[in-house]
Amino acid sequence: MLFMHDYTYDKLPRSFQNTYNINSKVHVAYGTRQSQMLVIPRTKSRFVDKLPLFKYPKIWNKSYNQLNLYT
Repeated sequence: MLFMHDYTYDKLPRSFQNTYNINSKVHVAYGTRQSQMLVIPRTKSRFVDKLPLFKYPKIWNKSYNQLNLYT
């Protein structure tokens, strides 16, 4: 959670700068209800799903969606 918080507020080194996208950057032509949530790329194996690159955005979106911070 701390890593994703630091990523969201640009407190990480520049090497992490474009690691994740938000939905509003992907769906530019139309708005979505979760436009401020992180995009979670699709994977083909459960092993890859458990890697931090894919797992952290899921945890971040889930926790912030429960807190209703994305409105």
